[in-house]
Amino acid sequence: MKKLLIILMVIAMASFLFVGCFPVAPPIEPDDPLEPDEPGLYFIGIEVDPKTMDLIVGESDNIDSVTATYEVRVYEGPIALEDCLFLTSDSKVATVSSVGEVTAVKVGTADIIVSYRGETDTLEVTVVRSITINWLESARRYNALDGSFIQEWPAELIGPAILKCDNGGYYLTNIDEFFNDFMTEEMEPEGSLAIDETGLLTGWARYSLDGLLTENIFMGQVEIIVYEDGISGTMVGTYTQFKYAYAESDDEMSILSDNYPGAVGCAEEGKWFVQYTDYITYPL
Repeated sequence: MKKLLIILMVIAMASFLFVGCFPVAPPIEPDDPLEPDEPGLYFIGIEVDPKTMDLIVGESDNIDSVTATYEVRVYEGPIALEDCLFLTSDSKVATVSSVGEVTAVKVGTADIIVSYRGETDTLEVTVVRSITINWLESARRYNALDGSFIQEWPAELIGPAILKCDNGGYYLTNIDEFFNDFMTEEMEPEGSLAIDETGLLTGWARYSLDGLLTENIFMGQVEIIVYEDGISGTMVGTYTQFKYAYAESDDEMSILSDNYPGAVGCAEEGKWFVQYTDYITYPL
């Protein structure tokens, strides 16, 4: 009998120590905002946002949110990130902190597993190589209406711009770097640019300028020259920037006519083709 009691005590202590090895989310208290007022609702899972993340080596980004979901009716409640458990499938590729900050370590892919109250969701992280480029470019700008010359400027230093390397090509996610960082937060810039394995350059940018929503479309043929260090380079080639503006109201039409007297209406109502610019890029 004495031997049986000793065995039971050993099992109980081992169970306690085993549970203590793993962090668990705190129990929901009666006043916890995650508990909906409606009866009959059951916690069924979590959703992490974002679902994917593209990083370069050494770059970090944060998980935005984790949301609890319930069955019976649609109900969602935010979960404090510090109450979740974060794990990485490959710490050699990406690590994650206790509050959801993901850091890229080396090129590859990894899953970040987010857990709360026994439910999990996954964020897929892709870590890619990157290079930083600087280049010179000269330009000639033309009127959209008749192709008449507007202005030109000699070689200007552009960069640095960080290009992410993927499948033999490159892409730029911070479009403002392509404009030498002239944009402000008030302009609400967005866009992307890609250069495929053949050197085909395509991209777009959208922002507010002079009171008008403005859109640029890029097309060209370039070559990315990578220097011996493998992390820096330059760009050589040509591309064209087609510029559009959106105007419908009287005030917008007045701004359009003042800034772009040669604007040409497009098939899309309220969209105007205003000018285009040819660029030639040179190495430093």
